[in-house]
Amino acid sequence: MEDVAWVTSESADITINTIGSPRGGVGFTRIQAVSPNYFEVGAPEFYLLESQWKTTNAMTSTLPLGEQLCTVRGNQNIILPTVFRNNLNYAEFAPDTKVAPIKLSVTDSTTLPFPSTTSTLLRPAAYLDSAPGLRFAAFYGRSRSRDGLVSPTTFLKLSQGKYTSIEQLPIRRVLVKLNTELNAVLYKRISDAVVAASGSAIPAFELTMWSLQDDMSAILQTLAIIDFFFVSITLVGLLLCFFSLVASMVSNIHEQSQDIAIIRSMGLTRKSLILIYIYEAFILVISSATLGMGVGYVVAWTFSSQRVLFTQLPLSFYFPWPIVVTVIVSAIVCACLAAGIPSHKLVQLRITELLRRFG
Repeated sequence: MEDVAWVTSESADITINTIGSPRGGVGFTRIQAVSPNYFEVGAPEFYLLESQWKTTNAMTSTLPLGEQLCTVRGNQNIILPTVFRNNLNYAEFAPDTKVAPIKLSVTDSTTLPFPSTTSTLLRPAAYLDSAPGLRFAAFYGRSRSRDGLVSPTTFLKLSQGKYTSIEQLPIRRVLVKLNTELNAVLYKRISDAVVAASGSAIPAFELTMWSLQDDMSAILQTLAIIDFFFVSITLVGLLLCFFSLVASMVSNIHEQSQDIAIIRSMGLTRKSLILIYIYEAFILVISSATLGMGVGYVVAWTFSSQRVLFTQLPLSFYFPWPIVVTVIVSAIVCACLAAGIPSHKLVQLRITELLRRFG
């Protein structure tokens, strides 16, 4: 193993609000504590930092975000989803400018009919659009039950005495970063060890394993099948377009038979004449393919952006290079066949025969 990180279970229902507001601003929030190296161990493609408060007078600003929470200043901070800043109507961070704290309220219902509320003031240290294994979001929508990250000591304080030491922290998820590629044999060995440990060491809990590499292998296999399917459809479509191109080029070449005879009489060779029509068909096909790829790129990018907005996941745009290469290669072959065959048959005739036959 190269590194190990962890995240605790969520605390009791905590309401986040601005100071002086009589009602909850963002509803119930899951407050959790993470290890200092959590963001370095987690999948980096799911870590999207929107903004972070920094100061030029403290060396802690140069530390990773998880390590900042474990400093003296970090014990007074909290990391929130970007959507919370919008709901709380907070301004963007400015360097060396103090940030107004937010109020975390914990209600104890065991004292009913007069419930007691305990409040804690923390300052937002950063806003995240996304984080590995955590519920963060950047867009408006369902902002309830999102995550907030604090230091382990702050988590103990918010637990209202339920946990009294770091050793009692309830670990919900452990992230393991391996220094080697995870294959099926290694994954089975680790899985068997985890299952054995769950039955002997902590029988009251059930341990499960999940590997990002396993899911990625299945996704990559699915993408390969989809690429093959779309490449096949592209070839069928190009085949249909090929017949239309052949009919158009045959009609065009035969209508220009007198021009061919005149150019031939001026000294143009048969090979050069065939290349002219091949270049014409090639430009026609490539320009059409380029226009179609441009329109398809814009439509696909629009749909991808819409999907990111709806799912609130950092989905990356995928450009289908196999299909593009298939279209370009097929366009070259179609241009050579569609223009080369009818022009080659036509230039075999004598100049006088061309003038008499089509004159």
